[in-house]
Amino acid sequence: TLRQEIGRIDTQIEGLRRQREDRDQRASETRRSLEAIKKDGAAGALRAKLNKRLEEFTSDADRIGREVVELQSKRLEKKIELEDLLQDLDLRPSQPAKP
Repeated sequence: TLRQEIGRIDTQIEGLRRQREDRDQRASETRRSLEAIKKDGAAGALRAKLNKRLEEFTSDADRIGREVVELQSKRLEKKIELEDLLQDLDLRPSQPAKP
């Protein structure tokens, strides 16, 4: 059960990492767009829109980062619990009872 829980957590972490990479990539693209229109005085509305979008991407990436940290902590707890259980596991064959 613990191994399955750890596996589910790993899957969640991987999905969140992909989402964060996507947000980071979009934020980079938005920064490049902002840089491209930096000196264009007529692009005020577009600049405001891009700044808002960049703020959303950054905020979302930060939220995802916090979720990943929380899941990693939860995973570590499960792993320690599993290791504690395995430490007490005795796989030696039992000795037959003497008559």
